[in-house]
Amino acid sequence: MNCSKIIKHLSAYSDDEASPALAAQISNHLSICSSCQKELVRLQSIYRFIDSGPILQSDPYMAARIKSRLISDPGIGSRPFLALLQQSLAPAVIVAGLAIGILLGAQLHNVLRQKQPVMAQQRTKVEQIDANMFMPTPDGSLTGAYISLTSTTE
Repeated sequence: MNCSKIIKHLSAYSDDEASPALAAQISNHLSICSSCQKELVRLQSIYRFIDSGPILQSDPYMAARIKSRLISDPGIGSRPFLALLQQSLAPAVIVAGLAIGILLGAQLHNVLRQKQPVMAQQRTKVEQIDANMFMPTPDGSLTGAYISLTSTTE
């Protein structure tokens, strides 16, 4: 196993939760890899630090106090319309943004589609002017071949 795979399983190895086969592979790797040994020592020192801290206990009456506060305070939960508006505002803004984007995209598509024939006509005129400049070219010349290639319409 390589170091990255070993490091992924070090926590399970340290907690004796790794399978016997995996634990054997990790032990073999740790016997030859100082980098992973240091990582295991660092992980175990973190565990010791966490275990050495005070054990905090929750207040058994906290849930009851919160519930009674919610019921007794007239400002909390007494405005269902405002709560509904706040919950539906973000999706409404997203839908409106999508609708505006679709409409603008459709308009842009229509504008570009209308301009394409005009642009093609202008390009054809430019090609004709360029081709007319080189008309007195001899047949079989490089310029004549270039003109015949570029003046064909697709």
